[in-house]
Amino acid sequence: YKNYDEAEYYLKKALELANHINNFEVISASLNSIGEFYFIQKEFSKAREYYHKKERCVFCDLIKSEQSEETRIVCENDDFIALCPYSSWTPFLVTLYPKHHMHDITRMDAGICSNLARIMIELYRRFYAALGDVPLNA
Repeated sequence: YKNYDEAEYYLKKALELANHINNFEVISASLNSIGEFYFIQKEFSKAREYYHKKERCVFCDLIKSEQSEETRIVCENDDFIALCPYSSWTPFLVTLYPKHHMHDITRMDAGICSNLARIMIELYRRFYAALGDVPLNA
């Protein structure tokens, strides 16, 4: 996105979509494939298992580990961190994690929403610098 206002507009649209998170048709239509929806369900299932075994959040442990190594951090701010996964299934994959537990992204306050928009803009700038003007959802 070329500016903060445009990024914020699309972020608000994403949050509107998140309001329908329990509606399978809306979710599946918004994803590239049902396979992606299955993958998301599988990841959350694994995270739940991890929590029951270790009584800790797998995402918090991942963030703490990555911050101590400092090798795969793309960028971060007070509320979010963007990482290149250790084992990526696609080139240029970046995962974005909240640094604080968030059970409902539609209830983010303005400051957190602003930091999400800022880190997304930074990621898009870096992709654009590395790859040029290419579609990022392909």
